Amino acid sequence: MLLELGSKVAYTYRSNHTHQLGTLAIPADVTNKTAMAQVAEQVENKPGTIYGIVPNADITKDNFFPKLTSADWDAVMDTNLKGVYKTLKPIIPKIYDHLSGSVVCISSTSGEQGNLGQTNYAPSKAVVIGLTKSLAREAAMYGVRVNLVAPGFIETDMLNPISEKVKQRILSEIPLSRFGKPEEVAWAVPFLLSPLASSYITGTVMGVNGAHHT
Repeated sequence: MLLELGSKVAYTYRSNHTHQLGTLAIPADVTNKTAMAQVAEQVENKPGTIYGIVPNADITKDNFFPKLTSADWDAVMDTNLKGVYKTLKPIIPKIYDHLSGSVVCISSTSGEQGNLGQTNYAPSKAVVIGLTKSLAREAAMYGVRVNLVAPGFIETDMLNPISEKVKQRILSEIPLSRFGKPEEVAWAVPFLLSPLASSYITGTVMGVNGAHHT
């Protein structure tokens, strides 16, 4: 979406990657502080000055709380929460120096209202909402905006493990009576990154969830 709108896009990846999109693709793990600092430097060298950043890496390790292992708790927190911190930490000072920029974090309706079997995932996403709102207040002093997109149930691979019976129950709770599409989430990101379209919007949680949570 960003490429189609004419942006230069650098991004990191951890899983198998067979073809490069964007201006620069960098193999890196968001849980690795040193690696993410190196990513920030690499992006500043090419394609250049960083204006916007979208920390969006996440994983799920769903289970009911009595069966939730410490390893699964730590894995989700390391990626979904600490990964956001380690992604933002080396870049925020750079965009502060430029006195202009936009951060768009990605959370989830699970972080707003909770969800069965996600007593690790939902807290990781809830804390990112708190981080966004707090950072927005700090960043405003430097002309930098910080917002968040909170998708609901979207037609991606994350829906695959859900049984058809449970899917139907979830659909009955969504006023638009359907799951979202990836492009419907994607459109929210360039809007919030834009220095024109959303120039007076900061500290906002934008729900893309069919009114599943309002």
